[in-house]
Amino acid sequence: GAVTLNTANFGVVTDGSGYYSYNYNTTCSWVIYPPAMGVVDISLKDYDLGAGDTLSIYDGDTTSHALLHARFTGSSSTTVALRSTWIKVLVVLTANNTMVGQGFNLTYTAVTATRCSGSVTLTADTGVV
Repeated sequence: GAVTLNTANFGVVTDGSGYYSYNYNTTCSWVIYPPAMGVVDISLKDYDLGAGDTLSIYDGDTTSHALLHARFTGSSSTTVALRSTWIKVLVVLTANNTMVGQGFNLTYTAVTATRCSGSVTLTADTGVV
């Protein structure tokens, strides 16, 4: 399927079908790779997927990376917020040949990583670093 590279620090990713349904028997992929080094915040605004179709969002630029969330199926208009652990995210829409839906709509924003800046003295007996 098609692979689209998104390299802005913020943007919108959709399946591209607009008011129509996406295509049967297709796999489309979008790599989000903003220039600001850090992590990516994603808001999945809504999705409407046909029976057996999936929307997968990976914490990295290949399907060998972990999913940020279980695969999305069915439909929802409730916004889902996700955050990657590194700068690249892969979004994959997989459609079978039985039924299609209206697709999906998400936004993303690059979040610059907090860098180490000096030292901190820890004095508690326990804690989280």
